Amino acid sequence: MRALKIVGYIIAIFITLWIIVAFLSPKELKTTQSIAINTVPYIVFDQVNNLEHWNNWSPWKLRDPSMEQKFSENPVGKGAIVRWESDSEGSGEQTIVASNAPNMIRIALAFDDWDGITYSNWTFEKEGDSSTKVTWDLEGSELPFFIRPLGFNWNADIKNDYKDGLKNLKAICEKIPQKNENLRVKIVETKMVTYIGKRLKVNASEIGPAMEKAFMEILDYTSNEGLKINGKPFSIYYNADPEDFDILVALPIENEVESLSNFETGVLPASHAAMISHFGNYNNLPATYHIIIDWLEDENYQIIGNSWEVYVNDPRIEPDSSKWETKIFFPVRE
Repeated sequence: MRALKIVGYIIAIFITLWIIVAFLSPKELKTTQSIAINTVPYIVFDQVNNLEHWNNWSPWKLRDPSMEQKFSENPVGKGAIVRWESDSEGSGEQTIVASNAPNMIRIALAFDDWDGITYSNWTFEKEGDSSTKVTWDLEGSELPFFIRPLGFNWNADIKNDYKDGLKNLKAICEKIPQKNENLRVKIVETKMVTYIGKRLKVNASEIGPAMEKAFMEILDYTSNEGLKINGKPFSIYYNADPEDFDILVALPIENEVESLSNFETGVLPASHAAMISHFGNYNNLPATYHIIIDWLEDENYQIIGNSWEVYVNDPRIEPDSSKWETKIFFPVRE
């Protein structure tokens, strides 16, 4: 009996001490870490905004190279999802819920062994000509009272993982050529282009498939009619509101044709234009638009017409999106 009482006292003391420690322990799992990376925001943003690129620098993937992953059809930008399973790193799912190139990304995290959704945020702030302050945080995820004493170690582990991830990210990004910034914006003289095209009014979620379908319809028509294509496909943006895109997708042809009921025909006039090349997935085009628009404002150029994009690569022939080049043009005057 005496032994049982002693055991009971020990348990009571342990519980009391645990409760006291719980009152003094972190109430949440959270951290905020920052690092300076010697490159432009676009480069870093692209590494985070593409969930497949996380495998280049993620501390969890590097610790468990055999981790099983399943990505959504589009792993880039808002709506991109990755599901992972790992014996050592746990299992769960993360979804990009907001993506504002090249300034911020917000990610929702759902862990199989944790109730609710936790959010992680990224910000990318340009400092000087070629440096980016990158901040990565984990928003507070509340800990149940009786496991709060474990929060000290858990928060320390999360802090170390975030620091390691940022160091890995820095090493990767500083090796990537700054294509968009190195090419800079150029002022060019464009030639007149005769085209056959199709006008589309769609929202952001529909634009990719709609453009692909329209280009195929135009290509089939030009082939059937014996029209000679003499350049790269392009699109003219009449309205770039993500909720209400209004664009003309077109193919340049050698000779003018009469007006057609199913297609639009016309001429893209020669112009004095600002041009920049975007390299990579089309989902990251907004980052390059930020570069050229900021440059035009800094250099006091006035935009005097609709912008257009020229697609140098055919995704059907070159499946590696990192090799895609898109030339962006704005007609301007000083």
